[in-house]
Amino acid sequence: AARRLSHRSPATPSSPSFGHAVPTLCWEGPEVELTAHLAACLLNQTSLILGAYVDTLPAKQAGGHRAAPGTPTATSSTITAPSSTTASPCPPPTLGDAIASVSALSRWETVVHALATLTLALTTLQLPLEPSYASSFSAWLADNHTRLLLTTLLIDQRTQVATSSCHLVGALFPALRDSKTIRVAAPMIVHVLLSGPLASRNAVVASAARETLVQVVLSLPLALSLRLAVAPCTKSSARPAQRAAGASALLNLLRAGHQLPSKPLSASIRRFLGDSDPAVRQSAKELFDQWIAVDPAGAERARDAMGVRERKMLRGD
Repeated sequence: AARRLSHRSPATPSSPSFGHAVPTLCWEGPEVELTAHLAACLLNQTSLILGAYVDTLPAKQAGGHRAAPGTPTATSSTITAPSSTTASPCPPPTLGDAIASVSALSRWETVVHALATLTLALTTLQLPLEPSYASSFSAWLADNHTRLLLTTLLIDQRTQVATSSCHLVGALFPALRDSKTIRVAAPMIVHVLLSGPLASRNAVVASAARETLVQVVLSLPLALSLRLAVAPCTKSSARPAQRAAGASALLNLLRAGHQLPSKPLSASIRRFLGDSDPAVRQSAKELFDQWIAVDPAGAERARDAMGVRERKMLRGD
């Protein structure tokens, strides 16, 4: 039921400390044909790999998470391998085999493969997902153990594990945007995303988290997006990367046609204009330009209430 897979190097740069690029599982063929059974197989295989990896992490890094009693875990033979950079195996015939076949790689590389395969499965399929396929992902994400795995991987110390986790979250939310599961899972995942990768000093991880936040915001109901994801990023106590992400999220909401409350939007723009980061100040100008394009009267009233310096900045003076 599935197309064959091939291997290629990822487009994103690898961390120099890892020493070599990690191949990414890629689709072949013009279409992807998956069944609900194969989706369940893929998710089960992924859970085993992620669970086994998380259980090898120090308790502090793993957030104290360990597999719950009765939770299936992968055996060590599933992912244990020599640390040498052996060549990737031949393309397997199914997605389930694709994940199992990367056992010749080290633990963290296996996790990157698993996350990348899952992300490609979501982003390559036509959205929204077919009900039978979406139900498998919904059930997977609805499990609290899965959410603990994802949130632990989002704060992983390895660049590629953290960025791959961000990419998966960024694919999950749009794919399941109409699912109740997303609304239930959002608070935990968004909180970890904001406090972990988005606040990271690692530019690659922070960039991936910023892109992910935009996907999350666009996939949730507007009120929930503003409360969970945008409000924390527009506070004066937010870090520069968080403020930049908040500005980007608001900009994308306006571009998507959402009507945002004028008072908090104006307050956010003024706060961004006074930011010490030039990128955040530029984002504020772009945000206002988009606002005036969709709601000229509201934007002009907000501008008239601003100070002289702020109005000059909006004009680009």
